[in-house]
Amino acid sequence: ALNICSSPSSHRAHILQLTRRYLGSARGADPLLMAEACRIAVVGAGPLVGMQHCQAVVALRDAGAELACVCQRRPDDRVAAERFEVPVYTDVEEMTRLQSLHGVVIAAPTHLHLPIVEKCLLGARVRQEELGEPVLALKALLVEKPICETLVAAMRLVQLAEEAGVEILVGHQRRHSAFVRRARELVTRADFGPLRGLSAEFSLLKPDSYFQRDDPRLAWRGQKGKGGPVLINLIHDVDLLRFITGHEISTVFASLSSMARQDDVEDTGAVTV
Repeated sequence: ALNICSSPSSHRAHILQLTRRYLGSARGADPLLMAEACRIAVVGAGPLVGMQHCQAVVALRDAGAELACVCQRRPDDRVAAERFEVPVYTDVEEMTRLQSLHGVVIAAPTHLHLPIVEKCLLGARVRQEELGEPVLALKALLVEKPICETLVAAMRLVQLAEEAGVEILVGHQRRHSAFVRRARELVTRADFGPLRGLSAEFSLLKPDSYFQRDDPRLAWRGQKGKGGPVLINLIHDVDLLRFITGHEISTVFASLSSMARQDDVEDTGAVTV
């Protein structure tokens, strides 16, 4: 039994990775060369995920991270901006054009990841051209899991980042759990023996408010191709299976149903990989 839920330390681990990517590239071959703080923006600073990223950035100030700004869909959504005393934008492209940013955390709904990345890179390129900088200041994007809603969109996102020379980090924060790392250490030891199978269980309660239909901002959670536990939640378990065992998944058997809530997305199912 593993305690693998999200924790402040697991979110900080990802932000620390992003910060080190920038500091490493800024200092180059000379580790004594001081670089300015790694300025990070959070797109989608909502209470469920984005706010955790903001807190993680602020907590890592001594490690070289700085929360530069946030970006929200609604101009009246100023909770994070006021709490952390940073500017708030409603346009990602404008944000990356006007702000000196080295990293961006994308904590928006999954189906918006690709267009947000496109706008991030476009704004950063315009800023580079306007300032006459030799290289793009933006070094890395931390994209919440899953990286995209389809394989085609995910491949396109990675392609755009590679062409821009920007690294993509995916928010699989449960890998940073001490319990998960200990499980990986045990399973991959030479004296553990050949792995024949793995059985695991993870349970949580999604309250009815998570699937409420009267809030258009949250409607995507019940829409096929945008929400649902297989796309949004099961990706954690798939990632942990791969990380703990060191094996890749080759075959999937699944049976899904939406009988409980009658939404477009599944609410019941069984999956064997």
